[in-house]
Amino acid sequence: MSCRLPMTRISTIVLAAVVGSACASGRGGPRAPGPPGETGPEGAEAPDPEEAGRLDLVGGCGMAPPDLEPRYLLPFPAGQEHTLTQGNCGAASHDGRFRYSFDFEMPIGTPVIAARDGVVETVRDDRPDGTRRLGDENFVIIRHGDGELSRYIHLARGGALVEEGDRVAAGDTIARSGDSGRSAFPHLHFDVSDRCGFNGCHTIPSAFLNADPPIPMTRGPVRAETVDDGSW
Repeated sequence: MSCRLPMTRISTIVLAAVVGSACASGRGGPRAPGPPGETGPEGAEAPDPEEAGRLDLVGGCGMAPPDLEPRYLLPFPAGQEHTLTQGNCGAASHDGRFRYSFDFEMPIGTPVIAARDGVVETVRDDRPDGTRRLGDENFVIIRHGDGELSRYIHLARGGALVEEGDRVAAGDTIARSGDSGRSAFPHLHFDVSDRCGFNGCHTIPSAFLNADPPIPMTRGPVRAETVDDGSW
């Protein structure tokens, strides 16, 4: 089923089901101020040195195969480095149908790029940053030639730089990152899905051509390297 969403007809409830439910994703961030009732950085305990850099994983989540062929770029420009705060099977929110997702901490306004060639399927960017409400996510969704969908979520208000129907190439700047929706701190949620329905999109494993390793799993900086194969 397509994730094509006629924006004038879709309620916040449906948008929350299709996009927002993937996106309590800031909760796993090491510096997340969090919504009311969550511990902020001022009250956070110092991390155990033995635990530093390790991502908490959901037991039995089902990790991506380590030899998965990389077909996507990191969703930020080459040369930039952003902290991975939650990867695949993250205990904060990357489980179930959202298990194969990535959260990258980044300042509001950071350029977001298309991870692969495709056509812009759905856009929303009219919600303000910082509401902490599920369903207030701004996002861009791109459909690729094989039917897969890449999703860029928690964008800034007015941050979409493309429109539905636009054809984009891998590496094109498509948006500006933000802190919209159910997000505990400014970051970008990225995932790849192969099917969507009323209850949301189901993520599938994805690997990055310009990351080392191609499937980042350790909390910490991830650098987007330059890919020089004549096509990016």
